[in-house]
Parts: sequence; structure tokens; C-alpha cells
Amino acid sequence: MDLKIVYWNIRGLNDLNRRDIVKKKIKDWKPSIVLLQETKIQLCNDLIAWQCWGKRDIMWLYSHSQGSSGGILCLWDSSKIQVIDSLIGPYSITLHCKNLSNCFEWMFTGVYAPCANNTEEVNLFWREIEETRAFWNFPWVIGGDFNELRFAHERTSGGDYTIGMIKLNSFISRHHLFDFPLIDASFTWTNNQIQSIRSRIDRILLFPATESVYPQVTQHSLDRPCSDHNPIAMVCEGVKHGPSPFRCEYYWFLHPKFLNFVRDMWNSFDVSGSAGFVFCKKLQLLKHHLRLWSKREYREVDRKLE
Repeated sequence: MDLKIVYWNIRGLNDLNRRDIVKKKIKDWKPSIVLLQETKIQLCNDLIAWQCWGKRDIMWLYSHSQGSSGGILCLWDSSKIQVIDSLIGPYSITLHCKNLSNCFEWMFTGVYAPCANNTEEVNLFWREIEETRAFWNFPWVIGGDFNELRFAHERTSGGDYTIGMIKLNSFISRHHLFDFPLIDASFTWTNNQIQSIRSRIDRILLFPATESVYPQVTQHSLDRPCSDHNPIAMVCEGVKHGPSPFRCEYYWFLHPKFLNFVRDMWNSFDVSGSAGFVFCKKLQLLKHHLRLWSKREYREVDRKLE
């Protein structure tokens, strides 16, 4: 089963027109789970949930807003996901999930962190997330609006390395989470001003065991029809039996120009991102050129062997 999870800081769901926008986008996305943050709703009901998704067989949970701020609404497709148990806190919703297609059990957490300058609430947020993780020991997917950067370059205005960034990076390292590169955008939030400031404060983090079940996992930034946040999606495609795998042939290394060709091709690729991402992407690009080079230099090897 393909698994698709969407997180979106919607900046208010009290407006019926905004719920209609959400419903139209969900129809396009076809997700398994949707986590809406900053709903500003103190009391949710079936009608609101249905107006957001448009299907009556959905299930939902919510964490109410604090006055006119905050609030989280989590919706999932009950024909794909069975929720065995759940935890709800002021800053997060966590589900113990079981995929109906392959019986894979895992842990989903959606977060909406307080503003970074509110030190007391930030400490409560991290305490809640740590206690949530200690409650279950399943492969973990956690995402949402962390209201914090990992690195200074994730904000157009730059800045210093802060205590909040240290906390977020320590959390990722301590729980051995993967932070995949964001596809289709570099930032997820904008202040919508003429002097634009943009940053990446929304992200999805993944436990390695989840990737072993869904090796094709990617993280995408989606179009933003409203709000100042882009929706982000984790797309986990099931294992697909496609073309035969790439194989590096031993006899290539006997060619006098092979290593020089590999070096020149490698240096010609212009790829940016983390070191791991750059390495993997360059390998992916190199495969295509090696196949062409092999055909050019050795021509019909299989027929000659026969």
C-alpha cells in the first residue's frame, strides 16, 4: 500500500470557505492521514471534520485551541489505516497505527510547537514529545510546525545558531530520526510582506524502520492556496518491481579511461543539499552516464559473449 501523510498549518478553520479549500486539496492529494495545525477551533464535531475531508467514513481526533490560538485536527482514512490507540496533548496528537494492507504497525505524531520566544511553553512542548515517544516503541513518523529551524540557512535572513536549533537537532539525533530533503521548495513559511522573510519551520522526521518498509519515501512541499505555510507531504510508495537493478561491471575498471570518465562526470554534476543527499543524487545521475559509456565503448557485449 502507498502511504501519504500531509501536514498543514492552516491558520484557522472557523471560516467555512477555508474548510472548502481544505476539502478540495484533500481530494487532489488523496492522503491516508491529514494533520491540520493552528485550527483555532475550541470544539470540533463530525460536521467540521466532514466539511474538511468530504468522506463520511473518515475518523478524526482533535486537540482544542487555547482561546483563539493553536488547535490541532487529525483526520485519517479508516479504509486504509486502523488506529489502535491514541494520545492527545496540548501540542501534539499521536496515533498507534496499523496499515490494513500489510499489517505494519507504526506511530504517527503531529505537532504544533509554541513560538520559540516563549521559553516556558517550548520546554513543556519538548517534555510532551519525549514522554509521548516513551509511551510506545514503534517505528515513528513525526512532523508538523516545529516553529524552529535546524540550520541558519533555512531562513532567508540568516541568523545565529540558537538554543532552539540545538534542542531540535539534539532531539533528531537522540531518537535516530531521518530528516529527508524537501522537494519542490526550500522554505515552508513566509511572512507575506514586501520585504519577504521565508523559513523552513515545518518538516517531517522519520524513524529508519519505517524507511525499510517504504524504501521509496520522499518529502514534498505542496502548493499553498491559503495560509502562510506550505503543506508538506510524506509520500511512501510501496515496493515496485521495475527495471533490473544497476550493476557496476568489473571489466569497466580494466578500461584505461574509465576512472577519469567517472571523475569528470562526478565533478560535472551540480547538486546541492546535505552531504548524504548530494552523494546519493550524484550516484543516481552517474548510473545513466555509465550505461551510455558502456554501450559506446563495448557495444553489444551480451551478443559477443554468446
